[in-house]
Amino acid sequence: MIRNDQLTDAQLVTLYQNTNTPEYFGNIYNRFHKKVYHYCLGIMKNREDAYDVTADTFVKLSDKIKTLRNAELFVAWLFRIAHNECMNKIKGNMKYRSSEINGELPIADDAEDIRLENMEKEIRLELLDQVMDKLDEGTRFILVEKYINDKSIEELEELLNLSKSAVKMRLARGKQKVAVLMNNRRRILRR
Repeated sequence: MIRNDQLTDAQLVTLYQNTNTPEYFGNIYNRFHKKVYHYCLGIMKNREDAYDVTADTFVKLSDKIKTLRNAELFVAWLFRIAHNECMNKIKGNMKYRSSEINGELPIADDAEDIRLENMEKEIRLELLDQVMDKLDEGTRFILVEKYINDKSIEELEELLNLSKSAVKMRLARGKQKVAVLMNNRRRILRR
């Protein structure tokens, strides 16, 4: 039997399309989420927006992957989705800024406070990224599906073929692992 890490991208995509096995989608996510994130960061120039767009890309991917007819074109197709999601986010941001200028939304008075708040968010996002890399594949998958792909408990039950209590227990344990790892990282940074 061929291990998942020995499969080509096209083979992995084809397996997921044919079986709908969450493990294969998790492997696709693990192979590409950092590449997609860095691609989006290059366009968005903002870590938080890049994380949002990366999440949106994988949500769109999970919805549309069955429609891909040629698995050999997967990588180009994935980055086209990422590009389109970046453009949608930029258009949305432009509308938001336009509303701010027109006085529809309040504009913050203190630019320094905003800068510090953004720096704190950047640090928290970087910590979270490091922590997610430390999690086992199963834990990372269920957390991503629940909190990034916004799957309900019922959807996770069906997706993972688990009972409601098992899904809730895995989510609770996953969040606990993240909390412990985040606290450990913060302690290391304070030294």
